[in-house]
Amino acid sequence: MSDSVRTSAEADTGKKNWNFNTTIALIFIVFWGGVYFIIPYQIAKPKLFLGRSLMGLEPTLFPTISVILIICLSFWYLFVSKTIQEVNELIRMDKEQIVKTVVTIAAFCAYTQMFDSLGFIFSTILFACPLTIYFGTRNPITIALVSIVCPVLIYLIFSTLMHVYLP
Repeated sequence: MSDSVRTSAEADTGKKNWNFNTTIALIFIVFWGGVYFIIPYQIAKPKLFLGRSLMGLEPTLFPTISVILIICLSFWYLFVSKTIQEVNELIRMDKEQIVKTVVTIAAFCAYTQMFDSLGFIFSTILFACPLTIYFGTRNPITIALVSIVCPVLIYLIFSTLMHVYLP
């Protein structure tokens, strides 16, 4: 029997199995622990004026707090993962599901390569339109809403409300 499937006898006795979620939680803890230790080396120190910092807060404060919270969530995930009763659905994927997953990953890879050269709106249209059609949507209004209207609205929200300019 697979390691990720727990029988009712194991669940009743309280025996906790190692599963996929436990592995991912440990990977998260190790990864984000490493990020925590490299933060001070990745963020530039603020310039000093007459020996004093011009900033009230250190530039590493927000990233450090964020990483600490992510590490806490990873520990919570590790604790909860031991109680999850799951069936590994990846093993039971059929050929069509595997092909759809590979096509989606390839589309995301192409999207990341197009993003800088074509800009947000055009690359998102070229990404969303074929993927929407590939996953079965045939209604032209829905395709236009998803692939044209949504990227334009997202761009306008970011640029006008948040003052964040996308490429």
